[in-house]
Amino acid sequence: MNYLKLKTTYLSLIALALLSVSCGSQSVKVLDAQWVSMKHAQPPENINKLASTGRLNESYCFSSWTGSFGLMDEVVKQAENKYHLDYIRNASFSKDSGRSCVSVVGEGFRITR
Repeated sequence: MNYLKLKTTYLSLIALALLSVSCGSQSVKVLDAQWVSMKHAQPPENINKLASTGRLNESYCFSSWTGSFGLMDEVVKQAENKYHLDYIRNASFSKDSGRSCVSVVGEGFRITR
């Protein structure tokens, strides 16, 4: 009988641990934006001069923060540098509730000149 109680207790603890991990890594939407850029102050004037680079999903965590900009600015800057972008269209920003990380999902664009 004690073995059954012990087994039930261990299984309950494992289930609670898994539940807390899944709840701790939830994402909370912060902002949606039509166009974002750290390189350009205004949205593009002529969309025909842009080339899509496809969908992107980039994250930036506070542990690597230099303090130059806010976390949302940092994730945009990181995505622009990594994918050689000028703009991100339909950007959706979210924050991990368990960590100090911000993510951006959207479509990258380059100016074609």
